Formats: sequence, C-alpha cells, structure tokens
Amino acid sequence: MTSLPEQIFRTSRFTIGAPHDITDNLFLRSGSLWSRDPERVLLHNVNEYAVDADMIACAVNGELHTITNGTTARIPTPGPISHPRPHGTRIAYLVDSALHVTGIDAPLATDVDDYWWSPAGTHFLVASSDESQVDTWQLTDPTEPARPPEAIRYAAVGRPNPVISLAIVDLAGARVDIPFDLEYLITAGWDARGPYAVGQTRDQRTQQWIALDTGTVEHEWHDSRWVQRTPGIPARTASGKLVAHLDRDGTRHLAINDIPVTPEGLQLREVRRIDGERIVFTASVEPTETRCYAYETDLHEIAEPPIRSDVEEPVLTVNRIRLVLGPRALRADLFLPSWHKRGSPLPVLIDSYGGAAKQRVIDEVNWDNLLSQWFAEHGFAVLTIDGAGTPGRGPDWEREVHADSFAPVLDDQVQGLQLAARENPDLDLTRVGIRGWSFGATIAQLAVLRRPDVFHVAVAGAGVTDQRSYNAEWRERFLGHPDEHPERYDAYYLPGEAPSLTRPLLLMHGLSDSNVFPLHTMRMSAALLAAGKPHEVILLPGIGHRAIGSSATEGILLAQLDFLRRHLLGDARDELVGG
Repeated sequence: MTSLPEQIFRTSRFTIGAPHDITDNLFLRSGSLWSRDPERVLLHNVNEYAVDADMIACAVNGELHTITNGTTARIPTPGPISHPRPHGTRIAYLVDSALHVTGIDAPLATDVDDYWWSPAGTHFLVASSDESQVDTWQLTDPTEPARPPEAIRYAAVGRPNPVISLAIVDLAGARVDIPFDLEYLITAGWDARGPYAVGQTRDQRTQQWIALDTGTVEHEWHDSRWVQRTPGIPARTASGKLVAHLDRDGTRHLAINDIPVTPEGLQLREVRRIDGERIVFTASVEPTETRCYAYETDLHEIAEPPIRSDVEEPVLTVNRIRLVLGPRALRADLFLPSWHKRGSPLPVLIDSYGGAAKQRVIDEVNWDNLLSQWFAEHGFAVLTIDGAGTPGRGPDWEREVHADSFAPVLDDQVQGLQLAARENPDLDLTRVGIRGWSFGATIAQLAVLRRPDVFHVAVAGAGVTDQRSYNAEWRERFLGHPDEHPERYDAYYLPGEAPSLTRPLLLMHGLSDSNVFPLHTMRMSAALLAAGKPHEVILLPGIGHRAIGSSATEGILLAQLDFLRRHLLGDARDELVGG
C-alpha cells in the first residue's frame, strides 16, 4: 500500500495535476497549457505563458512557441528562454538575464531581472539588481569534499541589500536610466499613464507610487509598523483609478482612490485581476474561508467557473474537528485517529506553523493537514492553531507580532492547547509534543526552552536560531533594524538559551538550504553540546529548505515519528506504519 509520505513526494505535495497560472480562459495543468472553454490541451511541456490579443507565447522546455488562431509555431532563439511576453507581432523574452525581442538580432539589455512593454510596443521598462555589495555565503556538501562550495549572495539582517535600478530601453537598444532610491521594488509596470514603480523604504514603513517619466511621487502610504504588501496591488484601472488597500478599524478594505469600497469585517486577501474598471479579488469574513468577489460600481460575490483537478486522491481521509478557542477566538483544527474511541487519552502533538507567512487552519484539504492526520493515525491527538500574526484576520491581528515575532505566537499555542483540552478531555496534557519546520521550528525550540512545563518534546526542522543570520527584508519587517533594536534580536538568540534545555529535542536541517542556512542548526547543536545537553541531530545532504516533498520525505517523517513515539508513547516499534 502507498504511504502518505511516499505520496507527498511522488505528487510533489499534491501539486501534480492541479490547475495553476489561471487566466480568463487558459491555465496550466500537469505541464500542459489548457483552454477552459472548451477544456482541451493546447500545448504540452509548457513552463510559462503570456497572452496578448490573439497570440499566446509559451516557454516550452526553454524553447519559444506561439499559438495564434489555433496554429502552433516554434520561434528560433539564441538560447533557452524564460519570461516570454508578446505584444502585437513581436515577442520579448529573456535568455539568462538578457532581454531579446523577435526580429531583432542583438539583446536590448543585459542583467535584467524583469521587464514591461510600453502600451505602444516601442519601449520597455527594465528592472535590474546589483548584488556586488551583498555578502557571499557558502554552502558546502560534506558528502562531496572534492566539490567546491556553492557561493550564494545572501542579504542578511543589517547587511547590504541588492541595489535596484530601472531604465527605459527602446527597440534600438537606446537606454535612459531612471533614478530609484528606495530599498525594495514591490511592483512596476507601464500603463496608459506611463511607466511606474512602487517601492518601499528599508524599514518598510513607507511605500511610494512613483511616475517614472516625471519622477513624481503620486501616492505614498505610511504605517508606524510596516506597510503590508497585498498581492495584485497597488495598480490602476483602465481609466487611471488607483486600486490599493486601506487598513481601518481592524479591517483591510479594498480601496479606490483612497475610498474603501468593501464593508467592515471583509478582509481583503489579494486582487486577482483588473479588467478595465472591474476588480476581481479574494477576501474573508471567516478566516478559514476565502471567497471571490468583483467590484465595478458595486460589490458582489462571484463564483469562478470550476476547473477540473487531476491531483491524485490522498490515501488518508482527514478526520478533524474545527475549534474556535477562548476570548481570542483562536482558529484550530484537532485531528484524531480514525480508530480512536472517546474516553481513551491520547498524547498531544502541536503541529502549527504560526508565522506571518502561512495560515494552516483552512477549509481546504491540503498536504499540511493530511500530514497532521498521518501523525494522528500513529497515536496522537494532533492540534494545529493559527495564532497572532497569521493571515486572514485583519491588520490588527497581523501586527500583534510587531517588535516580537515569537512570544505572542508561543503564548497562543499554549493558550490554544489548554483551551482545546478543556473541550476535549482525551487530550493528555502530561504528554505534549510539538513539531515544526522553518518558523514553526523556531517556535518548537522556544517551546521546550521556555515552556518545559507545557511541552515535553520537540522536533525542529530548519529553524532560525540566530535572527541576525536571516533574511533582512523579512526579519527587519517585524523586528526592525538590528542597529536600532539590538535587544529584539538578542532576545531570540537561541544558542544562548541552550543551558536551559531540559526536554528531548530533535534538530533536522537540509545541508543545501539556501533560505535558512544550516548554520542555524549547527550553532544550536554546538551550544547544546557545550552546555552538556543531550539532543539528536539529523542532517540531510542535498536537501534544501522544502524538505517535505523532496526525495527524503519518507525518511524525515519516519524519523520524526520514531522520536515522538519514544518520548511520548514510550515505544519504538520495529515497523512503522507508513499509510
């Protein structure tokens, strides 16, 4: 029988066969470009595509293909391409980072990160980034000592970021550089009113919309903590109306020309597209549910036509109880074994993410909650809690983690656990484990370091243990610059807390992880050894940050299960059930 871990690997976390990159009448599924009406395959082996009028331009295993009036053609290019974008009879594309246009022999620009056609099809806005001042970090594979280390530019907290530059380039290759002094480029483009860019300052408390042809700041947003980035906006309608979000009285509104057009309590999530004056977006009233809406002259919920999914049927059925806990109305899912009988105590496994980047408690069945069910089937009551900072509950909830990304999250996990146990007495609070990856791994380590009265064992994969050694843009958004707020970083230097460990801890890390470098687990383990604190470490050669879904998936999960069983169930069975 196929096990769930094996299925997660084989289906690439249940993404193979799922529709994605959806436009009005096209989408990608299983490597093919499909039309929606009628549903049929237009072209196989498509990596990405773009549409202009009657032409579809596709990158097909590095080759440029077009579809026009149902006819497919391959266009010769000087090398493997990406980012194909048609305009009229021409197609622009990148070869490595050089901008090419069909019918023109030489590249128009080099070192291009992204580009946008002018409406007339005569010029481009191009964006580039200079990483020469960014620190170089090394990733080494200890299983291949003869192989040179991989050098990676990594913009860490407090250190230099890439320098963004913008330019206007015409079809003859003539270039006009445009000043851009902001730290981060959020979006850019070229519409009927001209080329524009939206950027943020390094502290992310100021965001500006800049008209690049005049250098005028046409709009500016401020927030004392950070200006949230909402996918799809800022943008303009065909008539030039500014579409953005407006945070007011606990609600993230859709706003047009600074006027909110959505009601209180409807939390904007993303703008999917703007068709003329019609804005299609998603939003939530209940944070576990996301619905689609349209606004033109009024607001109404819409049902987008369903697209068939060919994702493989999971080998497990999710058996969960939705909980709303305490005065904070914490959303949580409790996963119980399918064989569990009421009145039989179960050890508890907290299986949350908890960070600002990801919501776990949602109505959709996905690989995350299937995995929670898998642990439940092996003898645990698995509890997933979305606490402070998680998406979907509005701007005030998101900003509860300003200046402290961790303590409010851990507090909500503790509170949610205790409240869930009151409602479900089969949860045995004398046997509580916690597992997590990435941000969840940082929380898992903090749980056994700071709350050993609650948590009795932890599994932590690829967790950040030194906040100064993580990505500047993401960590500084919440903790600020380390020169201004060193105490916020010192408070969560986990190796410094190694002497306080009294609970079993399993650390895991992929040695090819270029997001959270292996240094975090290595430093934590070294500190624990120096303090005489037993712990377990599993290092994963050739595995990056997304370890679940890699070839090591089954081994990683079985190792976690064995560790949790030993310390919460008191056994280590000869054969672990994989189903």
